[in-house]
Amino acid sequence: MANNITLSQTDDIVIVTVSNNEQANTIDISFCEELLSALDDVEISQQYRAVILRAKGSVFSAGGDLAQILECLDKGDGSLEALISAFHAVILAIRRLPLPVIASVQGAAAGAGFSLAMACDAVVAANTAKFVVGYPRLGTSSDGGLSYQLTRRLGPARALDIFLRKEALSAAEAQSLGLVQRLTDPSSLEDTAFELAKTMSNHPSVTVAEIKSLIGALSDDGLEQHLEREKQAFLRCASMAGFRTSVAQFVQQSKARKH
Repeated sequence: MANNITLSQTDDIVIVTVSNNEQANTIDISFCEELLSALDDVEISQQYRAVILRAKGSVFSAGGDLAQILECLDKGDGSLEALISAFHAVILAIRRLPLPVIASVQGAAAGAGFSLAMACDAVVAANTAKFVVGYPRLGTSSDGGLSYQLTRRLGPARALDIFLRKEALSAAEAQSLGLVQRLTDPSSLEDTAFELAKTMSNHPSVTVAEIKSLIGALSDDGLEQHLEREKQAFLRCASMAGFRTSVAQFVQQSKARKH
């Protein structure tokens, strides 16, 4: 499906907008290819100082496209692994981009959408937003580096508690844990994200790039290897019959709500 990922510019800030509201901005192979291409264009242009990643509609992202995941499972041809690999390429591109990347989150950031937000350098969230792990309810482990990000930021015990017990965080809870840097009314979300982007990029470009690289060297050097471990763990869970049953149920429920 076309996700209508577009680039726009305000001053020297580039705004990457995902507009696939009918599908709740879910993450499928097309999404990954389009977003990766957009991030490549941003880096090649060398005219921007910071990036805002936002999504139109009532939610930031409902996570992975379960209908496509179900199709991948039915094919049994390696397409699920290809989908996860494409998503992980996006995560690595965000981490390696020599610009601050700010996620602007409204509504739910669920599953892979939570992972996507956590890959960014900073998160601005509406006070009505929520961050949902989602994976255990489907009978699988995480992808997109979520287990890496939560463990690195919060420690193993708290990360495990969120995954297996709490599963969802309000915007205020996420801010109290340091996962969200700015909290605002929904009506001020765009302005607040822009203000933070300007503040974070208000230094020589080479300085910002070097600082992000240095901090990334400390925190992200093991990310690529961890993403591979996440992918293999996800695939092992996905090979179980219970995972396919859960995904099929969610897809059916989603179709029923649309009719």
